[in-house]
Amino acid sequence: MNSHAKQFLLVFNDDNGNRIHEITTIDSTGKFRLECTQIDGPILATIETTDFYANIFIAPGYNLVIKADCKIKSIPTKSKRVEGYGSAANKYLFIIDSLAQNRKIPERWFDLKPDSLTALAANGQRFRDSIAKSVFNKKPAPDEYYDLFYKKVLLNSLFNKLDMLTYFIIRDTTLNYHQSIDLINNNFDASILKDLNNKKYLFSDSYIYFMEVGYFDYLRVLSNKKGKPVVSLKSFWVDCLKIIDANYSGKIKQLTLYRILSDALQNCRSFEEINSYNTAFPNYIAMLPIKAQRDELNGLLTSKTNELLKTAIGKSAPAFTATDSLGKPYTLADFKGKVVLIDLWASWCMPCREETPYLAKVIEKYKRDNRITFMSIAVMDKIENWKNAMIKDKPTWLQLFDKDGSVQRGYVANSIPKFILIGKDGNIVSFDTPMPNENVALEKLLDQEIAKN
Repeated sequence: MNSHAKQFLLVFNDDNGNRIHEITTIDSTGKFRLECTQIDGPILATIETTDFYANIFIAPGYNLVIKADCKIKSIPTKSKRVEGYGSAANKYLFIIDSLAQNRKIPERWFDLKPDSLTALAANGQRFRDSIAKSVFNKKPAPDEYYDLFYKKVLLNSLFNKLDMLTYFIIRDTTLNYHQSIDLINNNFDASILKDLNNKKYLFSDSYIYFMEVGYFDYLRVLSNKKGKPVVSLKSFWVDCLKIIDANYSGKIKQLTLYRILSDALQNCRSFEEINSYNTAFPNYIAMLPIKAQRDELNGLLTSKTNELLKTAIGKSAPAFTATDSLGKPYTLADFKGKVVLIDLWASWCMPCREETPYLAKVIEKYKRDNRITFMSIAVMDKIENWKNAMIKDKPTWLQLFDKDGSVQRGYVANSIPKFILIGKDGNIVSFDTPMPNENVALEKLLDQEIAKN
């Protein structure tokens, strides 16, 4: 490979949707060798360098030699060649890439008129299928995967067409609900549309992509066109997960949930966003059958929460209303101008209740200082259990109950005990205030805030 690149990268997804990367070094003569040991069946992968990219079919036992001139930017696609055992099936991909350079597809094809769009989608499928038929016309001995790759390219071509049609509907603002449904049904096999969760389609990479990226968005748009919007911009991914849960099943549901949850968490950028995810995502993460994926996503949820909590420091503390044991409501605004230490706990949480004696000692020290208020708020609890716990523990300071969950959500109290410190200006000082058993560190922080004007 005549290339400026120093590394060669092979990328593919395993059966569970995990992204696999294998890397090798390109030597000074442009040669490289990569032996992949994680392949147990025929798959579509990508090969990448800093100046080259291509799709490639790989399978157990394949021994492929790839050649390309990458020194001149315009040449790699035209110059790439594949040889060796497994090259026969790969000729399809290389021919498609080569001919695609000469196909004139409008850059904004999704802005076409419906008739023009459906014609373009049909022509694209015919083009791909004709290339496939010419390439896979004779099985080369002894390639046992040749026919499987032929099946794969035909399925991919089919779902590429469906992806194009549904993406048009997603972008369209002219067709009503029934016209949108008719456009799809009149230009695609209705029996497939009624059976989209069938596991036999998982062999198609384009099917997986379509279901993971496009289909739920298409369903969202259809619902909007029908006058029953199910997704708001403020809760886009949470609402999309509801659509997936209601309309997907089997393996494709697992793959799609994993991808959406992972993408949403990795791209989360605000405290408000991660707050909504902390409420909704655990239920969907629990649906995943693979423990490693659940652990990964729960870890990502925690790390993103901690990262974004830092961005909330110095901003207004979330407002809430909580009630005491007699039903009297209290709001955060009732304590405006004071330093407020909030203890988030529950009757069932023994570590929380073990902090109570330590907290009592801290409160005793500040009981005559009207510049600070202490309150304990029970979250994720039952009101009777909460009242019984207070009878046993006998706290003497303000005790409140988070009846509607607004405190738990607003302060991301997914793990307790948790202590929140709010300044006199009503802004967050710390989401991770030292525990009362660390009284020296806690009192130092309290004294600093009390001293501020």
